Formats: sequence, structure tokens, C-alpha cells
Amino acid sequence: MIQYVGHHNAEAEIIWRGDPSEPKWSAVWVEDDRLIAAIGVGRPRDVIQSRMLIEAGTPIDPELIADPSTSVSAAVAR
Repeated sequence: MIQYVGHHNAEAEIIWRGDPSEPKWSAVWVEDDRLIAAIGVGRPRDVIQSRMLIEAGTPIDPELIADPSTSVSAAVAR
């Protein structure tokens, strides 16, 4: 299943969470260390957690969110 949340533009940085050639992966779009959009293929939890961070405007840590073994919600900036 493919799920998408948010709105991104061409200038936003894309961060891959996993390998898109695999059956399950996700990616997020970031501006000013905040998520603005996310797509998930077989990873609905990533999309649900991304929606919460997008709506809250919570700053994220780009290194943490790039690691697919780290939950999206655990990738908040400290």
C-alpha cells in the first residue's frame, strides 16, 4: 500500500528511509528541519507518525530520521 501525507515542493530536501527498490520503504520531505510531507510503501506507521509531526511543526533530526530502524516519532530534534 502506498500512502502520502503533506505537501512538498521541488526545493524541499528528500530523506530516504530504506531502499526504494525493496518492498517496504518510506521517504520524508524536509524544510527548515521540519517535515512537510511523507510517503510510505508498506510502512503505514511511518506515515501516521509523520502526519503528527507535520501537524505539530516539530523539528526533526535529519540523521535520526534517515535511519529506517528509528521510528519517525523518535527522530525529533533535541
